[in-house]
Amino acid sequence: MASYGGGGGSSWPTSLDTPETDELICLGLMVPPGCRLPRVFHITADGYPTRGAGATTAELRQHDGGRWNIVRRTRFWKGKDFWAVVAQSRREMWTGGSSSGPGGSSSVPRRPRHPPPAAAPSPSSSCRPVPAIARPASPPVVEIPPEQFALREDSNPDDCPGYLIALRVSQAEAAAAAAREADELQAALGAAAAAEAAELQAALGAAAAIEAARGTTATGRMVARAATTATVTTTGLMRVAPGGGEATVLVNQVDGYPLRFTNGVDVDQVTGKVYFTDSSMNYQRSQHEMVTRTGDSTGRLMSYDPRTSDVTLLQAGMTYPNGVALSADRTHLVVASTGPCKLLRHWIKGVNAGTSEPFADLPGYPDNVRPDTKGGYWVALHREKNELPFGRDSHRLAVRVGNDGKIVEEMRGPKKVRPTEIMERSNGKIYFGSVELPYVGVVKRK
Repeated sequence: MASYGGGGGSSWPTSLDTPETDELICLGLMVPPGCRLPRVFHITADGYPTRGAGATTAELRQHDGGRWNIVRRTRFWKGKDFWAVVAQSRREMWTGGSSSGPGGSSSVPRRPRHPPPAAAPSPSSSCRPVPAIARPASPPVVEIPPEQFALREDSNPDDCPGYLIALRVSQAEAAAAAAREADELQAALGAAAAAEAAELQAALGAAAAIEAARGTTATGRMVARAATTATVTTTGLMRVAPGGGEATVLVNQVDGYPLRFTNGVDVDQVTGKVYFTDSSMNYQRSQHEMVTRTGDSTGRLMSYDPRTSDVTLLQAGMTYPNGVALSADRTHLVVASTGPCKLLRHWIKGVNAGTSEPFADLPGYPDNVRPDTKGGYWVALHREKNELPFGRDSHRLAVRVGNDGKIVEEMRGPKKVRPTEIMERSNGKIYFGSVELPYVGVVKRK
């Protein structure tokens, strides 16, 4: 792959760090497409790069992010060969000719197949020395003519000149890069698993020490003695009394497999049955990004009957099941599938009981799902699908989905707010919470 720091053996440079490109800058010629200007360069009024202490934001924006510079470079280099331009500029330097810049006539050969640079005359007292420039050893495996370079504007207006480097890579290099990435991923997973096991053992040891001081046996729950509190790293379905206090673990494994990433929960207010999700059998919450990145599909949807303590596996093999909500008529569950940005409907009553189907496509990554006051659902969005960190400081915080699966309302707000749950009450107020904020927000409908 042609690197950012140099041509990497390519016959077309992709960086200003190559001596050939640096020479063209000294001669007043435009650098070729695909060469990204670092911030240590200024852009002059006529679109040429010059060395400087650092381009300011005002200077960069004055030239519209380099868009005009892109056009001028493309016109100048269309149909020309980089090495021929270098050779021609050298000949003109030694013979006293003038280099042909943008807009002027040019004697540069058209479309040669990368001939070697012309030999420079022997230096004399009346000539300036020119550093020797070696031709790359061999052409790249995949070769792109200059006019076919994909000039893609950079989204950051403070960067110059406003487009990204065009990279070229062979099949062998691509396979090697993929293998390295796979090795790095496995190493990261192994390190995360080892760290998790170490944390668990340390927490269990602390809990056992406190329980030993009390003369009891460790239970794997939060324990306290005097002012000392120890929290065991455990996940599962838990119950907390209305007045708070110690949580009671109701379920921590299903069918012999532990609950590693217990996530959404809803309760049938008629029967007391609890519906909940386990987002992954491979990752815990601190590794939630890996669930999306790897396309993990080991999530589960379950129910718990507090009268009998029976746990039923409703569906397995789900892709990142997150929030869950019981429908108003108590016939089905709506489950947020975070990675695919969808809502699923799982029937628990009727002729379709035990089956699931797509319910809604969402514009972002859903978290919790909560019923609204009209038979639909509020869905909190962690972020939008194509959200960028710059631009207008506004994004979708949540959407309201009707009972037919169509989006009927959306809530927008600043990007720093990433709600995990939206609740609507009959008083017209909407409450939202987030694991990233130390408070609960309240919005009142106008």
